[in-house]
Amino acid sequence: MEKPRFPHRFHWPLLCSRRFHWYLLFLGLIVVFWGSPLVMDTGWVQASSPVKVFVNGQRLEFDVPPVIRAGRVLVPFRRLFEAVGAEVEWQAETRSVRAVRGSTRIELRIGVNAALVNGQLVTLDVAPEIVNGRTLVPLRFVGESLGATVLWDPQTYSVAVNLEGSATLSPSNFGLEGANSVSSQRFSQAVSRWVAVATIYTFDQAGNALGQGSGFVISPSGILVTNLHVIEGAASAEAVFGESLTTNPKKVKVVGLKALDRTHDLALLKLEPLPEGYPVIELRFSSPEMGEEVAAMGAPRGFSGTLSTGVVSHPSRVVDGVEYIQHTAPVSPGSSGGPLLDLAGRAVGIIVAFIEGAQNINLAVPAKYIEPLLVYDMGLTLADYAAREEAPSSFTGLAPSPGSVGEILFPIVRTWSTRFGSIDLSSLLSFLSDDGEVLLIGMTIDSANYLNWILAWTGGEEGSLRLWMELIGDLAASIWKGKVVGRLFYKDVYSFYPSGFPPQDISLLPDGRWQVLHSVATFWNYGSGTQVEWR
Repeated sequence: MEKPRFPHRFHWPLLCSRRFHWYLLFLGLIVVFWGSPLVMDTGWVQASSPVKVFVNGQRLEFDVPPVIRAGRVLVPFRRLFEAVGAEVEWQAETRSVRAVRGSTRIELRIGVNAALVNGQLVTLDVAPEIVNGRTLVPLRFVGESLGATVLWDPQTYSVAVNLEGSATLSPSNFGLEGANSVSSQRFSQAVSRWVAVATIYTFDQAGNALGQGSGFVISPSGILVTNLHVIEGAASAEAVFGESLTTNPKKVKVVGLKALDRTHDLALLKLEPLPEGYPVIELRFSSPEMGEEVAAMGAPRGFSGTLSTGVVSHPSRVVDGVEYIQHTAPVSPGSSGGPLLDLAGRAVGIIVAFIEGAQNINLAVPAKYIEPLLVYDMGLTLADYAAREEAPSSFTGLAPSPGSVGEILFPIVRTWSTRFGSIDLSSLLSFLSDDGEVLLIGMTIDSANYLNWILAWTGGEEGSLRLWMELIGDLAASIWKGKVVGRLFYKDVYSFYPSGFPPQDISLLPDGRWQVLHSVATFWNYGSGTQVEWR
């Protein structure tokens, strides 16, 4: 009887042959290429299934699909930034992306594994890159830098970006018991902000009622925004929270005028201390889109706690040289100073006016004009301000006076170029101090070189940069024969308000753009050599 054949039994002469070795190599290559994701020569990995990106539950569609590189998801930058409500710019000359949302400013550059967040250097796992004509940026870095949570689901290849939201507001926590029940779907976040909206009542010196308007709290320290015309001529005022919405409205005294802006009819008021953790309304500095839904909240005709809804008719309407947001949310006298809210409950504007006899043409001051006021404190009571015949005058700068020092320094520094970028000697001023006249030197670097300087400073080349500034300080001191102080500034121009910079570093140009002059380094020479301090 013939023995059965076992197909799995090895044929040893074949295993030892050269032909079998080539056979194994061929099978190995098939396994490698069949079982591995496709790796392109650009260095990025295309997932076996498309990566899905969701922002606050809404899926984003991209004309160039997201890619995965070194375990990080990269997505087209403009669609992402716009979805999270950030202003964004592409700088072709520097191949960089700049974005601002609220008080956060981000700058990324193609091919650089580092970014700037509010001027601070942050190392990236992967660098931004260009794919099919689109600039892709690391999703997690962008989301978390803007205060969002970013979650990755490997099973579905999905990324969820959830912007930081406000905690549920409980009126009873702040002495506003008995609140009426309100509900909404699309406007639920806007509705929940009523706790931070106040009706403002103003009084004359004798305590007689003058008028009424609206306002809202933007800081836990008790800073309230309203229109300047609401408090004009008033000797005192009080803000009432929860009026008509609760059985226990909260009255808070206005104790001072923090800052004002006559051009945009804005005033920041200081209130008596509020309870710890009192709700505030977040400001949105980016411009709303035409057709975006908004809600107006305030006390029209004294009807406190009123909310009306509409859309943005024009995001940047200019009237008599002043920019406004035109919207259709109904307002009336008494609404002035109240917030114009987006669906996330953020104030995009401050209600200021409506056009009589028109079909629902209403105006709000963009919230971005509040930010420059936050650094000031006039230290006035309303009575002090009312007694003044005119608004406080603005500060004015000193005119440059280079003199003999400038005749030597200007040609040298303006043609002085380092491998970190060129420098422009922008001004020379002198001022009197207790110890005599001091020379103040101002120098600027442009946006193309700013990141180069920071990368060099943090990358072990601090000594080279320090030596460069020491040379200028020593040269100026030898010519001046006295004390020298110099500052190096980052200079750039934005088409939108660059809120990530300190307000005192920002100025409005005649063409409507915003210029930033931000201090990068300071050096001084008081007779014993130049000292350098890098920010």
